[in-house]
Amino acid sequence: TITANNASKIYGEEDPALTATVTGAAGSDTFNYTVNRVAGNNAGDYVMSVTVNEADYPNYDLTVVDGTFTVNRREVVVSGIEALDKNYDGKTDAELNFANVRIENMLSADEGKLSVTATGSFETAEIGKGKNVVISNLTLSGDAVNNYVLAANGQQTTAKADVSEQTKKAEEGNFVA
Repeated sequence: TITANNASKIYGEEDPALTATVTGAAGSDTFNYTVNRVAGNNAGDYVMSVTVNEADYPNYDLTVVDGTFTVNRREVVVSGIEALDKNYDGKTDAELNFANVRIENMLSADEGKLSVTATGSFETAEIGKGKNVVISNLTLSGDAVNNYVLAANGQQTTAKADVSEQTKKAEEGNFVA
């Protein structure tokens, strides 16, 4: 039996050498074979197969067993999210700006194919300068999203912004905030 050894890589890296394990050979008999996999570089599983010319080994009833080649998603770290200042409204909702987002460890070939969304919330609704905004629900999207995953550590979790007092002005006898 010649069994393809399961193998893996991270999206964007080179394939490792593909190998197989031979069992049931008599004495010092060896076998010439090749191990290949179904082509593809996107994250997912691909079949690995062993090719051997059975006619070269008439004394054996050869069995070949496929393996699995896995392309794992590439971990990325997000930073550069900005929280926008706002006027006091009694709520903790914060608007986030993604214009300067950096996605570290993304392949340059995927520039423009991966984007980020998140929600922001001021820790308190009170007026103040440089207030903490908690960033949560960080999500990747875009054409290349299936090849990436957010790393477990290192993600941006906060930003700073101001909550200012509302200014009122008289306009035709009504107060407008």
